[in-house]
Amino acid sequence: MNIISITEFKGYDATGIKEYLLLQPGTEYQVIIPKESSSPADPSDYVIQEYFTAMYTGQKLAAIAINFGYNVPCPYIQGQFLFDVEIVRENLEPLAELLYQVITGYTVPPEANNEIAKAFHKEALDFFVRTDGAGDIVPECIGHWAICEKFFDYDDMPQEGTNPEQ
Repeated sequence: MNIISITEFKGYDATGIKEYLLLQPGTEYQVIIPKESSSPADPSDYVIQEYFTAMYTGQKLAAIAINFGYNVPCPYIQGQFLFDVEIVRENLEPLAELLYQVITGYTVPPEANNEIAKAFHKEALDFFVRTDGAGDIVPECIGHWAICEKFFDYDDMPQEGTNPEQ
């Protein structure tokens, strides 16, 4: 299995990632994303953002994979998100494009005002909002969604028919 640790690809463009993928034997990959939260003292919002972003990443990887697996790291200990994907050779270019978006989203700081990173995080948040557990969208990484739900405070959400700006 070929290992792709996203932090090692910081600064690569999609073409460079595709060239790397073409040099690797086989079409099985393990994508590794570091998990920053590791303490019960970490703010819930931070934990939720990490897990819904990983959930979105997994959803996108699963869409181009012929086989897909993932882990659900404990939110209270240091760890990483792991995604195992097997693709057909024809999907190397979509994989490279997706990895470029993921790597940019995870490694470019918000203050850089990078359009790709901003779009990645907006799409991840939109996906989380649409994945409400009612079955409208069932995430491939349901375990990540379960962690988000555990940390999400539904009491902070505006009630239907109220103005959250007041």
